[in-house]
Amino acid sequence: MSVTYEQFVQNLDDLEIMSADEVRAFWTVEADGNEIPDSQKLAGKLYRAGKLTKYQAVRVYQNKHQGLLLGNYLILDQVARGGMGEVFKARHRRMKRLVAVKVLSPSVTQSEQSRRRFQREVEAAAKLVHPNIVTAFDADMHKGIHFLVMEYVDGKDLGVWLKKNGPFTVSQSMDCIIQAARGLQYAHDAGVIHRDIKPQNMLLDGNGCIKILDMGLVSLDEAEDEDSSEDLTQNNQIMGSVDYMSPEQAEDVSSVDLRADIYGLGCTLFRLLTGKPPYPADKLIEKLVAHRQRPIPSLLEFCPDVSPELDKVFQRMIAKNREQRQASMEEVIQDLERCQGMESPGTHLGQSATVAAVNESAPISGFEVNYSEEEQVDADSAMLRFVQTLEEYNPVDTNIEDDESILLESVNDAVTNHGTAGDHGSLPSREATVQKDGDSETMPELRVRRDRATELSRQWKGKKRVKILQLIAIVAIISLSVFGWYLTRQPQLVIQWAPENRPGVMVILNNQVLEGIPSTNPLRINVQRGTNSLEIRRRGFQWIEKRIEVGKGERVKVTLEWVPIDFPGAGDMQAPDSTQPPAPAEPPPGT
Repeated sequence: MSVTYEQFVQNLDDLEIMSADEVRAFWTVEADGNEIPDSQKLAGKLYRAGKLTKYQAVRVYQNKHQGLLLGNYLILDQVARGGMGEVFKARHRRMKRLVAVKVLSPSVTQSEQSRRRFQREVEAAAKLVHPNIVTAFDADMHKGIHFLVMEYVDGKDLGVWLKKNGPFTVSQSMDCIIQAARGLQYAHDAGVIHRDIKPQNMLLDGNGCIKILDMGLVSLDEAEDEDSSEDLTQNNQIMGSVDYMSPEQAEDVSSVDLRADIYGLGCTLFRLLTGKPPYPADKLIEKLVAHRQRPIPSLLEFCPDVSPELDKVFQRMIAKNREQRQASMEEVIQDLERCQGMESPGTHLGQSATVAAVNESAPISGFEVNYSEEEQVDADSAMLRFVQTLEEYNPVDTNIEDDESILLESVNDAVTNHGTAGDHGSLPSREATVQKDGDSETMPELRVRRDRATELSRQWKGKKRVKILQLIAIVAIISLSVFGWYLTRQPQLVIQWAPENRPGVMVILNNQVLEGIPSTNPLRINVQRGTNSLEIRRRGFQWIEKRIEVGKGERVKVTLEWVPIDFPGAGDMQAPDSTQPPAPAEPPPGT
């Protein structure tokens, strides 16, 4: 719902962005002649003048400005969204420092377990100040909203770079992995295990520095934290991403140690060099089983530039038995630096390494890295943007007990054992040898037979038991199939919307304009699990904006209510920026 000009000015004053006098002075300068003050026109002018961001302009114009202020932090833009909440770009109102604010959604913080987990995340982040780890500045609660303030990182995660530019070179990959290993070594020394190392959680900034994101999925090696193990494992939940998850983490999340991060780093090395995970598969269950059972792939088969020595280091990093992996990140760094010296003699990470400058138009091909372990990077000098700090947290997806092959194996064993018992479980026919007195001749064996009715009853019970177990196995297979279908079913929004009312209407899902909308009614739109933003713009009507929570495989019905508006420029539509929410519509030319 839009606001009046006076309310718009009041909202800006409440946020301490601009006072009423400053707004009036601004309008006097920017207005064309005797142009009548209008909230929509004011929002556009303030945005073009750099006084407001698009995100702020929309929120203030829709009278949703209260959410732009979190304590001393003024929200500038939304950066990312995940199952646990959202990440915003913000600025400290006094220090003027740009930061990233990670906000837990109210639905998440209703759980005592989630609040304890967030508290552990804050405590873990406070321990970690290192050039290769995103720095945490503050943690607080504002009007019941828990949030964590972190370093604002201007860069891209390695997953984005892989998607845009393809696999990295050997020297680039080792450079990234060694930097990440140094950050993880520091975290391990502080008693923190990441648990979710992957390219998406490794950010490359403009100076060629790798920074590890999302130190929230952690295990604190503190004796007094008696409930952490229980919290991390209840409801069979597993934390982490399956493509990079060690076998022991999939089986028992409470028993993982720093070697799980070594495994994830090894899988990340494979992804950087080859462009794909070490165990690609279509289904989550297949990936879990592959990490535990399939042979370890060789880098030599996918990347001819890799040396046999580096392949050996990689093979050891992702050994299925953690006892066979390196004992620490320090050992990993030593192994990789030895291989790095073989790949490019005389060039080490602390010297000028050849990797590329980070920019929008060129792939990573060379940046100057002058790094030493003692060097401390000033957080304010980097001004780095958060690309991703939240990961979908899918407890159901990562339950090892859902592995159909494992369940079928146990069921088949039970059927086989009981079937065998049915065939041989009865008392064997007794065989007796009778010897005559004084005669050594052995008489023909006498078979002692049970009562025939009893024998038939025993056979029937045995067959019945086998049938029941077979039926149970069939039911279990069908249940698992149905459950798997439900888990993999694409969530959808179901909109009752007459096709004749659709021409000229713009539909925006999660800040992306949908093209080629079918004429079916109801309209079904595939979405992702979690919170989705839906915006429908129709000329002459108020924009419809909804934030919709969608569960796994869920079908959510959406009702549209069109409210006409009649002020100038009403309903003007503009496709949103690919990374930012849409700006308020600009006035028509000549007004």
